Amino acid sequence: MLQRIQSIFLLLASGGILSLLSNSLQLIAVDGDKGGAGKLLRDGALTMNEDVVLMSVGIAAALVFLVAIFLYKNRPVQLKVVITAVVLTILMIVLAAYDVFSNLSGMGGAISIVPTLGGFIPILTVLFGLFALRFIKKDEKLVRSMNRLR
Repeated sequence: MLQRIQSIFLLLASGGILSLLSNSLQLIAVDGDKGGAGKLLRDGALTMNEDVVLMSVGIAAALVFLVAIFLYKNRPVQLKVVITAVVLTILMIVLAAYDVFSNLSGMGGAISIVPTLGGFIPILTVLFGLFALRFIKKDEKLVRSMNRLR
């Protein structure tokens, strides 16, 4: 279970998304005049808790990553579950970008988007998911080669 490297990557991916649920981690910060900003960016930052859809997709992705850890005996199913979690994480990134750019349209003047630590965590989560996929495929290949030797 947790002895396998892909389980560690899956745990890191799930933990990364769950860490975004704290209010202190901002996905994106915005500098400039926030007078015409939408309701999500009035305080100058987008957190996961401000958008229900974004939070729901994030929680779903984290839970799917956690479920994938315990599917270690059935690697083909584990592969499909991890692919689903990676797609959900990419959807979360797209939704966050949409939220930011749709709320920036009402702002005037000089606006700059400031990358924050929380903005890099979803990207790291996708990478951890892809690393887990690589090692799951490697395990499956090893098991198939051992079956041929029997």
